[in-house]
Amino acid sequence: MRLEIRDNGDGLPGGANPQEGVGLSNSRARLQQLYGDRGQFQLANAPEGGLVVSIVVPWRTEQKQA
Repeated sequence: MRLEIRDNGDGLPGGANPQEGVGLSNSRARLQQLYGDRGQFQLANAPEGGLVVSIVVPWRTEQKQA
């Protein structure tokens, strides 16, 4: 499952990585702990301007037991 959040602000200056505070670093660490390399957390400038935050969480379906 991919969750994307977009805004229409200035984005990241020069496409640089932002300084990560407690919130961003904790989010990355939790995704890593829960899903390993299958989880992703990315920040990027949108082509039309603004910032895009993308979070990928592996999708699992629960099997019904008979």
